[in-house]
Amino acid sequence: MSVKEILQALEQLTPEECQQVRQALERRLGCIATDSSEAACKQRLLALGLLGEIKQPLKTPLPGDRTPIRVSGKPLSQMIIEERR
Repeated sequence: MSVKEILQALEQLTPEECQQVRQALERRLGCIATDSSEAACKQRLLALGLLGEIKQPLKTPLPGDRTPIRVSGKPLSQMIIEERR
């Protein structure tokens, strides 16, 4: 079964079945739900080869004003979609 087929099958699961799948994946990957250490989970995924590297979070905010601006016309996302067609 391919990854694509598995992902399609997941769409048809009930919430309870999704929870069972999640628990099975956590056991398989070594990230047990009782382990609250995100760093330990990432280390395990790195050891398994599922992560290429563990990036450290930014300690300082990005420079510049990050306030959204108002623009007129179509939303940018819609313009990008139209250009790609």
